[in-house]
Amino acid sequence: MVITADNFMESGPLAGQEPSADPDGGLDNVGTVSLGWTQDLLDADFGYQLSCGNGVCGGDESCSTCAVDCGVCPPLCGNGACEVGEDCGSCSADCDVCAPVCGDGTCDPSETCGSCSADCGACPPVCGDGACEAGEDCGTCSDDCGACPAVCGNDACETGEDCANCAGDCGACPAVCGNDVCEGGEDCLECPSDCGICPPVCGSGVCEVGETCGSCAADCGACPPVCGDGVCKAGVEDCSSCAADCGACQCASPGTGTPGYWKNHPNAWKVSKLTIGGKTYTKAQLLDIIGRPTRGDVTYILAKHLIVAKLNVGIGNQSSCIERTIAAADEWLRRNRLGSNVKDSRCNSPWTTGEPLAEKLDAYNNGRLCAPHRDDVDCGGGDHGGHHGHHDNGCRGR
Repeated sequence: MVITADNFMESGPLAGQEPSADPDGGLDNVGTVSLGWTQDLLDADFGYQLSCGNGVCGGDESCSTCAVDCGVCPPLCGNGACEVGEDCGSCSADCDVCAPVCGDGTCDPSETCGSCSADCGACPPVCGDGACEAGEDCGTCSDDCGACPAVCGNDACETGEDCANCAGDCGACPAVCGNDVCEGGEDCLECPSDCGICPPVCGSGVCEVGETCGSCAADCGACPPVCGDGVCKAGVEDCSSCAADCGACQCASPGTGTPGYWKNHPNAWKVSKLTIGGKTYTKAQLLDIIGRPTRGDVTYILAKHLIVAKLNVGIGNQSSCIERTIAAADEWLRRNRLGSNVKDSRCNSPWTTGEPLAEKLDAYNNGRLCAPHRDDVDCGGGDHGGHHGHHDNGCRGR
């Protein structure tokens, strides 16, 4: 019997196998076997081997049944096994999802702009994190980038702007007296140092520098006659202006008193308060002003004579010659408050207008204008030098 690979066994336990012995020495995988009447093929002692592993991928062999002859099967994605040749990139179903790789151009679910801006892009700026980032500026996030600088001309006066560097937004600066520029809102009255001294105006009630009794009797009064020459000049001198020439005035006028008189005779006052420079003072306050040392301050000098002049007018003395001066003195003290220490006699000082007013009021209080001094009033006898409130003949005591 000749045994070959093709007829070795077609069925049974040796099917698909071939002889492993070569009894005839032909090296052709063919052997001749002599079997007895009762001898079975399986009893033949010539050896055998499996066909898988013979280096030939037979028809019944495949990569899955005989990888040694047919080669290793390629990996099959989805079979639940991460095989050689598979990885997370080629088969995530078997090998799980690959860990994200920053810089691969794909923004994976676990990547963010904060962890991988190369794949996911830069994070948008966050206002208030203390960093002025791209996309932020002073207009959109002053907390991080600081306040925007002021812009002159936007109709808003912002921090850093003022009338000097941006009048368009903040308005023009107010005029400053004393900067040698006569600006809008300044004039010779308010700021003579910048705008010059106002020329005297006759009729203003103030005898100003440049005015005299000859050039402006309305302000400075008529020029006095020469009193004491023994001649009472009609229409020029009278008992009130020159008692030496015309004799003492009769008691029709009580006569004026000086500050000393009114200070020492408070019972002779007809009023309990007066308004001086637009402010009302009590009798006690008025007495304090009259008795206070002036220390050269024109505000106190003028106030003292103005108080006394109003007291003299109030008891019935002629006042036509002093009414304008009283009004001008009140206005001057309204502009230069009591105690503001006006001492400077330079041409641009309020002193130049306040001091002449004080002199004219003093002249009136001393009986040198239209009302006689109380010492020059002839009351027809009686003790005129007494310190009583009233004399028997109706004249006020000194």
